[in-house]
Parts: sequence; C-alpha cells; structure tokens
Amino acid sequence: MESGAQLEYVVDGSLYQTALQEANTKFNKVSFKKARRQLGDLGKTVERLWGKISERASHSTERRFRLLDYELDGKQYDRVGLSVQPGLVEHILYIAMLCLMQLTCSLNTAYVQEGRNMINEHEVEGTPAWKDRFEAICSKFGDQITQTV
Repeated sequence: MESGAQLEYVVDGSLYQTALQEANTKFNKVSFKKARRQLGDLGKTVERLWGKISERASHSTERRFRLLDYELDGKQYDRVGLSVQPGLVEHILYIAMLCLMQLTCSLNTAYVQEGRNMINEHEVEGTPAWKDRFEAICSKFGDQITQTV
C-alpha cells in the first residue's frame, strides 16, 4: 500500500527523476508520509485504509511469522498473517483489491504520459472493449474507494 501511494504521487506529479535519485538513498520528497499528504482526498483514504489493514492484519515481522499458526481444540491452524475472523479477512482482501486497482490506474497513467498503451492491442484479442472497461473503472475508482468502510 505504501509503495502504491508513493507511485501514485510520483506519477501524478511526474516526479520520476526525484524518485530515481531517492531510490538509492532514502525517500524524502516522495516518501509515503509526503505522498499521503499531497494526494488530497485519495491520500486521506489511503491513510484510513492503511490503518484498517494495520488493525486487522499483522505485519510481516520475524516475531509475527513465529505466530503464524495456533492450536485450538487439539487441531493446528494457520493464521496466514490475518485475523481468524472470516469477515475481517474478507474485508482486508477487499482493501487489497482496491490497492491493486489504484496501482493499475497509476501504471496506466504512467504509460499514457509516455504516449504508450499499457496493453499491446495486437497481442490481446478484444482489447478495445477491455480498454474501455478499464478506463471506466479507473474513472469511477476515486468515488468507490472513498465509499469503502
């Protein structure tokens, strides 16, 4: 999620050179924190969803990896890094889908900025219909992500 927000900020502001320079040191001008602040409403939504994921799913730390399984009534279960409650897992997966959608929109915007297509139309049969659908999804994405819980 952090990298996706940074990518959106870089693409939106055409900060490619800055990102390349900072990639070899430490992200400062294109940090996650700055990206959240600069992305306006989208940044606020990213921050809210980031908080929800942190509350409901574990981070990939060494300590937490040791806690990936548990025993209940004599049976061994895997946590897979998420809550044991199916409703919360479903919610986290929904948020993950939104993050991937935003990433796809950011990548498409980067391609458009270069005057290129993300998909080579000659390689994918029926691309124009797919492309229209993709662009419609991207245009509605901002409204949909702000409506998520």
